[in-house]
Order: sequence, then structure tokens, then C-alpha cells
Amino acid sequence: MTINADGLLSVIDTATNAIVADVAVAGASVVAASPDGTRVYVRDSLRTRSV
Repeated sequence: MTINADGLLSVIDTATNAIVADVAVAGASVVAASPDGTRVYVRDSLRTRSV
């Protein structure tokens, strides 16, 4: 997972290293994945969370 300058979180297929989706997360400062990889948590500049 990466966040680019446009505020998009790129979801990457680790088997192919290809970007499979972009999700808008403007203002994100921290991104973490659950241990099983089924969820992503994003903290934005207002300290709210998105899943």
C-alpha cells in the first residue's frame, strides 16, 4: 500500500506487483493493514479512521 501525492491509496497485488485499485484518502497520515490482510485502517489529519 502506498499513498501518492494526490491522496490516493494504491492497493497492490503482491503476486503481480500491479496496482489493482486506488482509493481516495486525502489527508491520510498513517495507514496500517490488519494482520490477516483483509482490512486497511487509515488515520487522516483529523484523526478519524476509515476502513
